[in-house]
Amino acid sequence: MNVQAAVLGLTAAFTLFVSAPAAAQTGAVLTVSNGMPQASNVTIPGDTPLMLLRQSFAQVLKQGGLTVESWANACRLGNAMCTQGIQGVATSLVAATTMQGGQATFNPVPAGTYYVVALGNSANDPVVWDVKVDLRAGANELRLDQRNLATAPGGGAGLADNASAPPAPSQTSAPRSVDPSIAKARAAKVDTNVFGIPLGEPLRLPTCELLGGLFSPTGPQADPTCTIDTSPGALLTAFSPIDLQALQDKNVATIQLNSDSCPAWMSSCTVNATLREGNLVRVELTTKGRGVEQATGMELRGKYGSPTSSKVGSVTPDVGNPFTITDLVWSLPGLHVEFQPVRRLEGDDTRVRTTEGLVRIETEQSYQERQDEIKVQSKPKL
Repeated sequence: MNVQAAVLGLTAAFTLFVSAPAAAQTGAVLTVSNGMPQASNVTIPGDTPLMLLRQSFAQVLKQGGLTVESWANACRLGNAMCTQGIQGVATSLVAATTMQGGQATFNPVPAGTYYVVALGNSANDPVVWDVKVDLRAGANELRLDQRNLATAPGGGAGLADNASAPPAPSQTSAPRSVDPSIAKARAAKVDTNVFGIPLGEPLRLPTCELLGGLFSPTGPQADPTCTIDTSPGALLTAFSPIDLQALQDKNVATIQLNSDSCPAWMSSCTVNATLREGNLVRVELTTKGRGVEQATGMELRGKYGSPTSSKVGSVTPDVGNPFTITDLVWSLPGLHVEFQPVRRLEGDDTRVRTTEGLVRIETEQSYQERQDEIKVQSKPKL
C-alpha cells in the first residue's frame, strides 16, 4: 500500500469525526507549511495527514499509559498499541487535512488554543509533530521543522514487554469446500483471475504495511498488491465508525492494488472482496462513472468477449440533459460479470450516482446465492 493511498484513507477517516467548520468570516484559518530542508534526514511525505486537536497528542496518549515515543515505536512495529494509543484522538479532533505541495490549510475553527499533530519519518524512525498553536480570528501560519518536533530521530523509547510482540499475521480461513463454478469455468477456458488474483481460492496476499510503511525502519516501500488490515488492531480502524464486529467478518476483505495494476478507469485502487468457506468468490470495483463507460467496457470486452446481454437505459440528472447508458452482463460458464456505468443508490433504484460505476465479477455459485438473498430481502414484510 503506497503512502499516498494510506494517508488519504486515514484523513478521510479523520473527517468523519470533525464537527462543522466555523464561518470563514469569524473563524481562525491555520495554514501549515513543510519547513524541513531537502537535505534533512527527516521528511514529511506528500499528502501526509494533519490533525487539529483540542488537547495535545501527548495528553491523549498519556491517558492510555503511553508516551509519544512509545506510541511511535508501537506503530513502527505494527503493534496493536499503536491503535490503542490513538483511539482517544476522535474525542479531541477538531479538524483534519492533508499536506499538498508542502502546504496544508485547515477549515475555519473558532479562535483559541489547539494542537497540530503531523507524521513524518527519518531513515530509521518515525517522527511526530505535536505543536501548540494559539489561533486568532483570520489567517494564522505554522511551519513544521526540526525545532518543533515532538520526537527525535533515533530517540524512541522502548515498549513494555507485552507491547513488543510482533503483530499477528493476516489469516484467511482454510477452505472447507470447493466452489464447483471454478472447475466449470476452467473447463471452458474462462479466465477466473482478477488482477492476477484467482477466484475460488484463498487470498494469498501480504498484509499492507501500516501507513504505507511510513513507520517501517526503512521508510516507505514499493507498493505490492496487498490486503488492507481492517482488524481492530489496525490504525485506520481506530478512526472508522464501522462496527468492529463487522470488520472481523472473515467473509469480507479489502484489496489494495499495486499502482501499476490499477486501471485508470477505477475511482480508487481498492477492491472489495467477498469470501465463502475461505475462498475468494466475488470482487467489486468502483469506476469513475459515466466518463469512463467506453474505456471500462472496452477492457471488459477484451477480457471476456462480447457481452451476453445488455440493457439500455436513460438517466435524467438533477442538473443537465438526460443521457443513455448501457449496462453489460457476461453470463459465462462458471462466471458472472456485470458492469453498471453509473451506480444505483442503495435502497433507491430510481436514483444513481453519475460519478461512480460498478464492475462486479463473481463465480456462478456466488451470483446464484446473491440472487437468492435479494429475493428473500424483497419479500413483503406483512
